[in-house]
Amino acid sequence: MAKINPAVDALASRLRQLMEQGTLPASALSAVQKERLAPLFDAGVLSKERAGAGRRIVVNNPEALVSFSRDLFPSGLDGLQSGTDLPRAAGVRTVRDAKSAVTTWAEPLLLRGFGSAELVSEDRSLPVARLTELAGMAALRLEEPFRWGFSGSMAVAENLEFFLSIETSGITCDMVIYAGGRLSNRVIAWLVSPLMYNTTVMHCGDYDPAGLQEFLRLRESLGDRVSLYVPENLEKLLKKYGKPALLKDQAHLMDTIRSCRVHEVLNVIKIMEEHGMGLEQEVLLEAL
Repeated sequence: MAKINPAVDALASRLRQLMEQGTLPASALSAVQKERLAPLFDAGVLSKERAGAGRRIVVNNPEALVSFSRDLFPSGLDGLQSGTDLPRAAGVRTVRDAKSAVTTWAEPLLLRGFGSAELVSEDRSLPVARLTELAGMAALRLEEPFRWGFSGSMAVAENLEFFLSIETSGITCDMVIYAGGRLSNRVIAWLVSPLMYNTTVMHCGDYDPAGLQEFLRLRESLGDRVSLYVPENLEKLLKKYGKPALLKDQAHLMDTIRSCRVHEVLNVIKIMEEHGMGLEQEVLLEAL
């Protein structure tokens, strides 16, 4: 058996992580790996964004990432390392199907509820609000066919700290779900499903190109059922807490976002560009 080049094996591992998780700590990439992946950053397939005290790599175009990986590793990624036979692992190993390469057959979904919020499935219910009061949050295994439905107002929190403390931000909603940066295609399909027709969705993300891009992605699927949360004092907060790097590092996304015709997005872009900065959503908690 031919020996595997450790550097090649490491790059395949990083690509596999990006496909499976959608994000990767920027520090996980070596200088050589960053150079190999430079075309993906240049094309906007991958981008960098802040994550706590560090930075992370985010997948903006899963299909293009799979295509790039197929060209780089025609025999597949998991062919270099051993893996399980779960559907996701098989998809990555063969790199033949973009959807199977970036998802698995089910995924955990974290939720927090308020008031009397609950998910309903036929004659059963999941008391999300009661579980939140008891344990801080609830969770379910989201899989198809979807079984759980909801009627009411739902927020989507991009970042963990905001998800855990959204009730202190002044935002009012019946339920909030954790996006972890980008919602998976499965979660969006659930939000689009008939079980969720009576649900309005408010996107709560960072005020930077990636956050706005994610809102537009949601809007493309949900239409007028989704809104963008924009605090009345956004400009004041941005002047005080804004970070130029949020706009500079994601400049390659701006042309696409500018081309949209969504009034609230264009207003946020105008404010960001006037001051040359973006704003992390956690500021909404700290500024109270």
